[in-house]
Amino acid sequence: MNKTNPSSTQPSIILSVQRFFCQLFNHTSMRSKLVFLYVSSLIIIISLMVLVVQSMGYGILEQQTTAQLTALAASKASQISSLMEQDYERTNLIASRTQMRDSLIAFSSSGGNQSASRERIMDIIMDASASVDSIRNIDILNTQGIIVASTSIPRVNQDLTEDLSFKTGLTGRYQSDFFWDPLDRPYYFYSMPLHHTFSTDENPPQVIGVLRVELSLERLMAVLSDHTGLGQTGEIILVSQDNGQILALNPLRNSEHVPSQPLSIATAMPYDNGIQWDEQVSFSYVNTIMAYSPIDLEHHTWGIITSVSTEEMTAPYQTLFQYFILFTIALLIFGSIAILAGIRNSFINIEKLLEGARLFGNGSLDHRIELAQKDELGKLADSFNDMAGKLKEIQDQMMHLSFKDQLTGLGNRRFYEEELIRLDTPRHLPLTILMGDVNGLKLTNDAFGHSTGDELLRQAAAILREECRKQDIVCRVGGDEFILLLPNTTENEVNEMIFRIKNKLGQTKVANIDLSISFGYDIKAHAKLHIQEILESAEEKMYSNKLSESKAMRQKTIEVILNSYFQDRAERRHAHGVAALCEGMGKALNLSTERLSLLKTAGLLHDLGNIAIDPSLLQQKNPLGEKDWSEIKRHPEIGYRILSGASEYQEVAELLLGHHEHWDGTGYPRKLKGEEISIESRIIAIAEAYDTMTHDQPYSEAMANQEAVDELKNQSGKQFDPALVSLFVYKVL
Repeated sequence: MNKTNPSSTQPSIILSVQRFFCQLFNHTSMRSKLVFLYVSSLIIIISLMVLVVQSMGYGILEQQTTAQLTALAASKASQISSLMEQDYERTNLIASRTQMRDSLIAFSSSGGNQSASRERIMDIIMDASASVDSIRNIDILNTQGIIVASTSIPRVNQDLTEDLSFKTGLTGRYQSDFFWDPLDRPYYFYSMPLHHTFSTDENPPQVIGVLRVELSLERLMAVLSDHTGLGQTGEIILVSQDNGQILALNPLRNSEHVPSQPLSIATAMPYDNGIQWDEQVSFSYVNTIMAYSPIDLEHHTWGIITSVSTEEMTAPYQTLFQYFILFTIALLIFGSIAILAGIRNSFINIEKLLEGARLFGNGSLDHRIELAQKDELGKLADSFNDMAGKLKEIQDQMMHLSFKDQLTGLGNRRFYEEELIRLDTPRHLPLTILMGDVNGLKLTNDAFGHSTGDELLRQAAAILREECRKQDIVCRVGGDEFILLLPNTTENEVNEMIFRIKNKLGQTKVANIDLSISFGYDIKAHAKLHIQEILESAEEKMYSNKLSESKAMRQKTIEVILNSYFQDRAERRHAHGVAALCEGMGKALNLSTERLSLLKTAGLLHDLGNIAIDPSLLQQKNPLGEKDWSEIKRHPEIGYRILSGASEYQEVAELLLGHHEHWDGTGYPRKLKGEEISIESRIIAIAEAYDTMTHDQPYSEAMANQEAVDELKNQSGKQFDPALVSLFVYKVL
């Protein structure tokens, strides 16, 4: 088996690279060769200079900063150690108080009955606490772990048998880790044994209790808060590492508040990975330089972390480095200008190509590149020109589409705004602005769907376009709003135009609905008039006319909807059947004539919303899916929207909206419950259910009367009002 020596492949790779560049130079112009060689050499030289300067500068700064941080950490560690030693000496001084120990002996001997001894102990520790600012609390425990005296009265008689301070304090001096109280103030404590005042060589010291002294870390915090020499981002942190857990105490800069364990999680990774806990070290972590110095303690591993951000450390150097970069860039530009100026005259055609490409990029697609030579550069220029011509055609098509309303083919709002600026000149005066609003569009959409509403808009647009002159501008600027800009048009002429348009609209129907538009206009007769005032006046007149015209149009549209609703024979029979049952219920309840008439009308129109539902869903024989069932459940809301727009049908609309609500609140659409549902809607629900069950449906055969009655009773209190079901069964049927 042949084996390839890796070292033998290196010359072949070098030769391949050399051949590549030779072929490249053989097929490029002299200018390209010169520019390539010059720029490549300059870039390599500048890159090497930048790398050398940056590496040397960063290395020196990092060494200096590390040395400063290490010295500062050692200094802070020494200060902390000294302060804690002072705290221990003060604690030891308290433990040596003979009167306090004698009083504790007397108190313990009496079985805790000598209150005078306890009061004497309290006085002694109170005086001791008041004399030292750093003492937070002093506890005196007996050998059973009970606090017999404390500067914090509520702590007296507490049992600390299982507390670490008691267990360790019985056998010798113990200094705790640091903790945070509920107010986020850090503290630690010393505990040590209290010995009998009488001891000899024959009688070694006898432990009579434990002294526990809580000490504030405020003095230590003051040391940590002094960030002198650390700039704006430097931090000094006291850390403790015990039992695999890291605690950190860090006074935040520019803040007097010290959060509880602010860095206990965030700093765990760098501390675990970077610190040898028993020696002084320095390390880097996430754009930060740090130094660590241990604090000499007997029971715990504490240390000081000093840190500063790399960004601040390098800020002065960055400024010098930026100036250096700018200087090298200036050299590059100057050299490039000198080289290009010397060979520019030899490459005039290339300059023309570059200029043409720049103009094309800026959108000047009408520009053409003209070259005398018909060589490769001439062919490239021809390609540029062909491309620009095709792009110009595409641009014109897109511009045309951006000014057109896609539904009607009329101008859109953007086109209207552009044309308004163009026509607002003296030579087009008098300039008439005619605004129109299609009546009944929303009602048509609700009843017959948006496809019918769209056809209504298309027919209206076609009529407006037919009745306008060539110079007139017709635009659709909203869902149902049109604006006509009529230059050089008088009041008589615009009134004649409105007459022709309305006459044509009256002859046009969409889904048996009359086409109607409310108009309003105003005329800018003088150049001093502001066009915005003319627009506002035309709009006010249009809405004023719409108030009087839309009501009649709405009534006509509702009549068309009702006629369409009753064209289906089965729907008509069902509607009249429900209406008759509702009338019977109303009479049984002794409703007034007005309410009885309202109930009967609502029963007749209860399924009006089905007019906008796909008929195939209503005739579906198989069980409906969730999506289809959700569609059918829209019919109460659709019926409500159709009728609520007419004042004479508003009460009926409310009854339609609620006739599928259930007595137990599980109905739709509003999940009403009990008497939250109007009594008329509850009656319609029972009547509709009974009529539906006792007649053949596409999905089921008719039930016998007794079966239907049993089903009503079964749903009494669930779907139906139980009192009304009983009345319906025994009084109406």
